[in-house]
Amino acid sequence: MVKDPLGACQADSESQSKNSGGLPPIDKSFSLDRDRFKRIVPMLAVGLLCNAQTKQICAKLHPYFPSYIRIPKMTYTFRDTEQKLRKLMLIEHGKAEKGTAVLLQELQSLDVDVRMSPCILLSDTNNEMPPDERESSIANTSVMDGGAAADATNTVTTSKDPPILTVDRLQDVRSPGLLLLQLTYDNFNLEQILKALLPDHVAPVSGFTIMGHVAHFNLKPDALPYRHVIGQVVMDKVANIRTVIHKAANIASDFRTFEMDLMAGEPEYITSVCENQLVYHLDVSKVYWNSRLSTEHTRVVDDLDHFHSLDPKSVNPEVTCPPGRVVVYDVFAGVGPFAIPAARRGCRVFANDLNPSSYEWLLKNVEENRSSKRRLDNITCYNLDGREFIRKVVLPHYWSSVEHVSSNSPYDGPSALRYVVIMNLPALAPDFLDAFLHPQSADELLTPNSSILDSSELSVDGNSEREDSMSDKRAHSATLPLDFYCYCFVRRKTESEETVKQRIAVALGCAGQPEALFNRVVVSSEPAVHSWSFRFVRNVAPFKDMFCAQFQLTLGRPETVLEHKLSVEGSHHLGHKKPKLED
Repeated sequence: MVKDPLGACQADSESQSKNSGGLPPIDKSFSLDRDRFKRIVPMLAVGLLCNAQTKQICAKLHPYFPSYIRIPKMTYTFRDTEQKLRKLMLIEHGKAEKGTAVLLQELQSLDVDVRMSPCILLSDTNNEMPPDERESSIANTSVMDGGAAADATNTVTTSKDPPILTVDRLQDVRSPGLLLLQLTYDNFNLEQILKALLPDHVAPVSGFTIMGHVAHFNLKPDALPYRHVIGQVVMDKVANIRTVIHKAANIASDFRTFEMDLMAGEPEYITSVCENQLVYHLDVSKVYWNSRLSTEHTRVVDDLDHFHSLDPKSVNPEVTCPPGRVVVYDVFAGVGPFAIPAARRGCRVFANDLNPSSYEWLLKNVEENRSSKRRLDNITCYNLDGREFIRKVVLPHYWSSVEHVSSNSPYDGPSALRYVVIMNLPALAPDFLDAFLHPQSADELLTPNSSILDSSELSVDGNSEREDSMSDKRAHSATLPLDFYCYCFVRRKTESEETVKQRIAVALGCAGQPEALFNRVVVSSEPAVHSWSFRFVRNVAPFKDMFCAQFQLTLGRPETVLEHKLSVEGSHHLGHKKPKLED
């Protein structure tokens, strides 16, 4: 058994598999017959000139390369009658759409040594099959190729039958010519096998995600009765896969988890994922992870040290700032795919997730990705509701930092140049913006006991100039926006960018006049959205896409920032107990 960070033992029985209620029953009459894929396919060994044009010729012959896997390359070289050095290459002449005759003309025009007689082997011994088995096997070659291979074989007229070779005997070929290649289940890829096995009414099974040793499918309804066979094939054909699961129901939990069905393998849901040179440990049955967001994680983290200046006198509004002067508030951090790489870059990070399991794995992943150069002491983790995190951590820290920058008190450390809010909860993230409105009571606004303004946490490479610090204060005391990466879902044909803008306007108290929110003057005492961009992230479902709304939000300053301090339980630094914010 394996224990997760919560101390629970991982089950070794079917009880660990999540309830698959609602799924159609498995078709027990449908099974995986690996012997079905034993067959013989006609091939042609040709001789390519070894010169500067070899690479270009190979590119032209690429459409005729064997469409199978685990077929070793031919390495034998020989000299032809003109003493030109040539290298043997295997092509599948049955793939020629215009017929073998046209293919031969093309090969000859490329100065390829091609012969339609049987190839010569290193040994004269030819372990051929009995004639009746040979005819049966050749007739079966049309399963994958639509009969093209068998037709090509019938056009060949030789005085001797081509040798029948297994893939490990290809290195015995010593001349151009015809041969028959024995193939097995091992020589077909995942797509070929599923296409041959599944009934015609089942749509092709293609996309899936890999999380360590776990393969995750979202199968269409017509493929569900055959999911156990699909899982077996995946385990056979995808390296290092030990567990295959299917998403049995849509994500409906507040923790972004879903019911899963074990298609094949063992119910081992604790795994690890490598992404951008970092390792994330997680339990796929208890936390959310999507490997298809890897590019998005990288894009956002790489963008953290760039921001748009709101200073109207600025000649170049696009400003680059050191990572050590960037604050990141990750409201729905999960196991840390945004927060941890941001902290590794030197940003000051506050990461939060409501799911207790995600929170525990987040702590573990911070510990696992520490190094002597990147101690990750600049990340603080919370286990709170998103709105509570915004009101009790984000806003107090943000406003206290702004007040410190604009004050006249002496300060030797550099100020923060950018405050970033990441909200990766596409179903609900825009609605959580209402938490950024002014708190209704004094008890809703607290100040964390650790501040971004500590010189030890904000210094760049441990050094800063006092003159630069004071200049930064004067430059940024007027307006310090919050830079948002707010993710959302958009249903095609029924929703659009304007729909998302309307949701944001409602959350920020501008339901009646959403255009006012996006056109408001920055210096206004009311919230204002500017530097708006709306970009596509990925396709989620046939009629639903994921987008990222990037914008800057300026908030009306509260009249005062209350100087409450959090108790020891109020702000969690790594190595301490679970945080408990107290009023």
